[in-house]
Amino acid sequence: MTISDQFTIALQAFRELEAEIGQRTRDVPAPPAPGFGQTVQDAGPLPADSLLLGVAADGLPLLLNLYDPAPGPVLVTGDKGCGKTAFLQTLARSSDLMPDPGEVQFGVITHAPDEWTEIEALPGSMGVWPAAHSSAARYLSRLAAWGGHPHNDGRTAVLLLVDGLDALALSDSVARQDLRWLLTYGPEHRIWPVATFNAGRLPRFTTWTELFGLFIFGYIRQPNLADALTGDTAADLQGLFPGVQFSLHKPDGWLKFWIPSPGEERSIT
Repeated sequence: MTISDQFTIALQAFRELEAEIGQRTRDVPAPPAPGFGQTVQDAGPLPADSLLLGVAADGLPLLLNLYDPAPGPVLVTGDKGCGKTAFLQTLARSSDLMPDPGEVQFGVITHAPDEWTEIEALPGSMGVWPAAHSSAARYLSRLAAWGGHPHNDGRTAVLLLVDGLDALALSDSVARQDLRWLLTYGPEHRIWPVATFNAGRLPRFTTWTELFGLFIFGYIRQPNLADALTGDTAADLQGLFPGVQFSLHKPDGWLKFWIPSPGEERSIT
């Protein structure tokens, strides 16, 4: 039995216990998702062009094809403490699973650079920039210039991880212009903006949120807010485990998934 199978069985047992109790108990921790390496080992080699987003309840990996721009830039939203930063860090760690070193690189713009010290040391890191510092704006400018260069025809993909989109949305006009270009055209040039935003503030920034194609939701306590953001009362964002579980909408309904446990990174072979 694989670790993923054990995870699926443990999760089912937890759900049965939760139903028996009649309500979610925060005193009982949810079963941890498999680590990066174990997920890859159980699933077999992942496609070379795909980034690991998480693990579904059946133990199968959830992937993002970095060479198909159709999903568009990614917005991760939820209440404070729902795990938005942990999700971005999962993507950064996932870049280290690619078969060719440097095939996927990432840069981080954040309110809290100290939270990214370990991540900044990963091989694919281009750097971590404080959101309020001019260096963040310069990075956006360089990235937009690289994306628009006619000779950018290699296979390198770049993750632009913005932990707190609101800071950049209120920054100087040049930075906003570069950010808007990256959100509009980035994925077709293999630049993938992935940004976080506090759910409570999201309705006031519709001019920015309309630029995103893929929305990933974490735990949102208020049902009215969750319904307003998803447009679907069946989303059940109150049923997610803060810090470790997220959900996205698919044509056949909502897909809940877990971010892999830190550690166990290893390259795909």
